[in-house]
Amino acid sequence: MGEALFRQSRYEEAGEAWCEAIDKFKVEGNHDETARLYARLSRATWFAGDTRKGLELCQEGLAVVKEMVASESRPETPGMAALLHETARAYRFNNLSSEALPLCRQALTMAQNLGLVEVQAEALATIGILDPVPDVDKQQALEQAVELAESNQYLSTASRSHLNLGTHLYSRGEGVKAIPHFQRARDLAGQIGNKAMELDFSIALLDAYFLLGNFHEISQELPVLRQKLDALPSPGQRDILLSMFEGLLLFYHGETHRAVDIYIQTLEETRRREQERLSIEVILRLSEALAFLSQLDKAEYYLIGIIQIPEEAMDWDRMKAQSLLHFIYVLQGKYKDAQDIRGMINRTNPTGLRPLPGLLLEWSEAYAAVSAEKWNEAFSHYAHLDESLERMHIPWYRARILEDWADFHLKRDAPADIERAIELLQTSLSIYQQLDLPLLVDQMQAKLKSLS
Repeated sequence: MGEALFRQSRYEEAGEAWCEAIDKFKVEGNHDETARLYARLSRATWFAGDTRKGLELCQEGLAVVKEMVASESRPETPGMAALLHETARAYRFNNLSSEALPLCRQALTMAQNLGLVEVQAEALATIGILDPVPDVDKQQALEQAVELAESNQYLSTASRSHLNLGTHLYSRGEGVKAIPHFQRARDLAGQIGNKAMELDFSIALLDAYFLLGNFHEISQELPVLRQKLDALPSPGQRDILLSMFEGLLLFYHGETHRAVDIYIQTLEETRRREQERLSIEVILRLSEALAFLSQLDKAEYYLIGIIQIPEEAMDWDRMKAQSLLHFIYVLQGKYKDAQDIRGMINRTNPTGLRPLPGLLLEWSEAYAAVSAEKWNEAFSHYAHLDESLERMHIPWYRARILEDWADFHLKRDAPADIERAIELLQTSLSIYQQLDLPLLVDQMQAKLKSLS
């Protein structure tokens, strides 16, 4: 009964069924089934949007099983392997990746010993999203998870594995490679009839579309996802993500003030619901928009809290926040503060930044070079940024970089600078036209006309 309800995205009812079954198995002394159902109960609670409660249920399950077996050592059973993995996963989604990794490895070893292919794939899919794991090991684990799950027809696990591999590639600036994995994750979720998973993975696909400039697809898909969300019995926090995306679409169309209004409303809602991780996602979008409006003090205010996240937690969000705050400090001329943030970046990311935050850091270095009138150094940074963004198929930010570059040629006003600026602005205009962004096209055409 619980599994049937779970597949219908009726998570609260599934949880109630599993709670009744847990009580029954506890009375019977069946610690294996008790552990397995605690794992399923935690997953249902997570899908319903309560990550903290999901972790608490895993911890409760481990304590209950320990009392049932009356031993300090954990029983090596299929249910315990599943519960160990689910506990690791719950730690990860409560921003505690360091606690997650040893449990995930225990689950993987136990699953290998017992020949539990699905739990092996699940554990590998989680290892691939844990911050303490080196990127090369993450990708290897995720590719193994995909292969195990696909070849053994574990469609739900395959769907999750594709999602995590797509997310990993996306974070590495490989959005084009990520898209097929997001699409496969969404399609598999639809194939097994899990509407909530299908919606979640559609949202992940849209996130990647933003980076690649697929704004037409996004504008068509957002209303469809709203309708699907309304049909879910347990919508969770997905409406917050869709609201953020609606603001983001306005931002990329050049309607930045309207985007900021939506971000602020969405941020208030995340705080009302005590959704810390979603609050951070919204703050990052809001701070970027404020920076583009030159409201730098407000952007700084919002970002200060994020960089104080514990170093072992939420590596990706903290990395983006640090790079964005460094950028804002440079724009403000607060070079000492920028230097302090750069030191923090070096300490908390000893293996180096991921490509996207790294490009933002280089953009701030270009601004710093312009402020010091080190023109050749600044233009070298812009040339590298242009090449990198073109190679990674990130057109919108490439257009903004080109516009910046052109402005600084005009500021220097050396021989041939106007001609070079016009050339850069024409390329920027061409990108906006290809992306079908009328407001930005009009603004760019007006700028070019003023130079002719």
